[in-house]
Amino acid sequence: MESRRHRSEIDQRLALVGLQIEEGADGSGSPARSTGRTGALKQRLAHEDYSLAERRQLGDLRQRMTALAYDPAAHEEARRAVEELADFEERFRRLGEAEKLLERELESLAAAQENHDRWQGRCAEAERRRTGCERNWSASRT
Repeated sequence: MESRRHRSEIDQRLALVGLQIEEGADGSGSPARSTGRTGALKQRLAHEDYSLAERRQLGDLRQRMTALAYDPAAHEEARRAVEELADFEERFRRLGEAEKLLERELESLAAAQENHDRWQGRCAEAERRRTGCERNWSASRT
């Protein structure tokens, strides 16, 4: 029974939205006329006073919903979960950027380490040459 009432509420909302869209699309919907049509439509929906074609369409729609195993409660729960997780999207994007920056920094660190090792080797070689020069100079004085 609860499911039928929920479907009826959905049907009513769909019809009202459809009417509002139609009124907005043709540009002829004056507020007074719109309110009257909306009131009449609400009454018609409350009594489920549909034409044969509309009843057929509604039946088809309900069959499609059943075939899809549509669960309004699960749909609402999923919508809320998506809404809650949307906050994490920006954080995830920033994490990806940080990972890219970290990768570049690690590459720069590796290059700096190579340069450091090369200069350490050059310094050690220069120190050996200086020591050799001092010994040669000392030996030549004696």
